[in-house]
Parts: sequence; structure tokens; C-alpha cells
Amino acid sequence: MLKRIEKYIVWSVLIITWLIFILIILLDAFRFLQNDWQNKGKVDSFSRIDEIYVEEVEEDEEKIESLPTTKIASRRKIGKVNIFSSNSWRIKIPKLNVNAPITEGTEAEDLRRTVGHFSGSAKWNGNVALAGHNRGYRCNFFQDIKTLKKGDVIIYCTQKGERKYQVVVNQLIKETDWKYIQNTKDNRITLITCEINKREYRRCIQAVEVK
Repeated sequence: MLKRIEKYIVWSVLIITWLIFILIILLDAFRFLQNDWQNKGKVDSFSRIDEIYVEEVEEDEEKIESLPTTKIASRRKIGKVNIFSSNSWRIKIPKLNVNAPITEGTEAEDLRRTVGHFSGSAKWNGNVALAGHNRGYRCNFFQDIKTLKKGDVIIYCTQKGERKYQVVVNQLIKETDWKYIQNTKDNRITLITCEINKREYRRCIQAVEVK
């Protein structure tokens, strides 16, 4: 009788040990899958995945690769174009390793995947005003612009060409202060983004053209 009890205890311990071992493996697998799911789709501002910029475009006589980025999500969808690599309207900030496409408008949908251009501000001559996210989205292109210092270079590209600017202003402004995006006689570029934990403020970077 005693031997049976001892044998039962031994087998019970073995079974419990195996169950604990299996449970640990399952928990580790769950944590791995959870982290993978949480990180899925996140795009580091320094190393962006081109695929998130792929949008379906409508039929055109020209090649798909040459279609403008405004022709997206149309009724007749026959192909895809990577607006990250095909868009010639861009902003580059070498110090931050930023190379981002620009589209017209600063609505939520515009800023979801690109830097947005303030409608009404200049596109070439004058003050080019742009807005972008810095956190909480897949495309946080302006994530680190607050670290820019005077003299840092910003490059602005359009079909007309490329211009280089040097930072002269990096400061917080009231969200209602729009004077920094008003047009100017000289050529400059203005970057606007939110400021963490300060809803009533915006981060403003302004740079003037270097000739």
C-alpha cells in the first residue's frame, strides 16, 4: 500500500512538473505573439516600410509608376503605386534621417501617411508651411524635429527643383498663433507639430533658404 502511495506521488509530481513546463512555454509564446502584434505596423521614422505607402490607383494611359499620388482609391482600380518612393514632392532632414512625401492638406487622412502642406501657404517661393505627426501614428515624420538646432539643414523638393534651408527658429508657439505660416518675401520653410502634454502649444521650426 505504501509503495502504491509513493508511486502515485512520484507520478503526480512528474505530471505537475510537465504541466508547469508546458504552461511556461505557452505563456512565453503568448507574450511573443502579443509583442509581435503590438509592434506590427509600427514604422520607425528612421527606417520606414515602403509597403505602407502603397495605394491602389485608377487606370491611366500613362504607366502606373508615373501616376500622380492624388489619383488614389478611385472607382476603377487596376494597379498600385508606392507613393513613398514615387512622390517628388518631399521634405528631407539629413540630421534626423527623414525623407518624407508631402501631400496637400493637413487633415487627419493627409497626415496619416505623409507630411501635410498648409493650403494657402507657398509651395515654392515664399513661406512653405508643413505639418506632421511626432508620435502615436505609423508615420511620425516630425518625431524629433524639436532636437533641431540653428544651422541644421532642411531640404525641400518639388518638380521645380530642390532648395536647402538652414534652421533659424525652434520654439513653442500657441496653437492659435498662425503668424509663422503666413507668407514671406524671402524663401523659408516652416514645420509645425504638436507638443507632448501641452495641447495649447505647437512646436515650430523655421528655416531660411541657403543660396
